[in-house]
Amino acid sequence: MTQPTITKFDELFGQDSYDIRELLRLAQENTCWAEPLMGPAIPVMEHEITERLYFVRGRPDEKDWVAIVKLQRHQAVQNENGKWLPYEETLYAVLQGGCDYSGWDCQAGGRVRVGHFLDDVINYGMSEEERKQYKAYVRENM
Repeated sequence: MTQPTITKFDELFGQDSYDIRELLRLAQENTCWAEPLMGPAIPVMEHEITERLYFVRGRPDEKDWVAIVKLQRHQAVQNENGKWLPYEETLYAVLQGGCDYSGWDCQAGGRVRVGHFLDDVINYGMSEEERKQYKAYVRENM
């Protein structure tokens, strides 16, 4: 019997990997830029997450999962001569979502707010309550 492959994502989220994967799946249609006046963003993919900066474990019917993550996005951009060049971008994202007692089906939801700067995702991508919890965490752990 072969052992399951442990990915970087699994290392970052451990026993919560399944829940965060489901949150990302549900948030595909609800991914926006955290920065003011910017619209929809490219959905966050599991393999882009390189670091977990903050995490709150959720509970069905009680409390949402919330995470702040660092992303490394690899893309191709076309230059003025029409040549495609590799482009790497570092971004930050707030992942937030929850479900009911039956799991990540009909009574579940998620959202992702992406930004170029950590401060932007904190200030514009989190609710006031989430921001207060994050700031308390930073005071206690820094």
